[in-house]
Amino acid sequence: MDIAREVLSRTLASVGIEGISVMSLLVLLVAASYVHKASKAGSVAAGVASTAAHDAKVIALTLAALLVVGVVSLNVTRGRELASIAIEKALSFDWMSVLGAL
Repeated sequence: MDIAREVLSRTLASVGIEGISVMSLLVLLVAASYVHKASKAGSVAAGVASTAAHDAKVIALTLAALLVVGVVSLNVTRGRELASIAIEKALSFDWMSVLGAL
């Protein structure tokens, strides 16, 4: 991961993109790659998973393109806050009520 980050940092720095944008772009590209792999497994389970994976890839790549162009920016503090709220909600959710219905 460090080698990829370093290569991407140097490549984007030569174009004029530096700082947090490099890391956020790397995260978006990794997310797109992961979603692509998940879509292969999802296509076996259902066509719906494949469609959702395609939509997620399009969103991730679109956000990456907008980030490179400078139309959007990444607020790391707000992202961490939202992630902690999501984890807190997931841990406090009554999963047995959902899994018991299956």
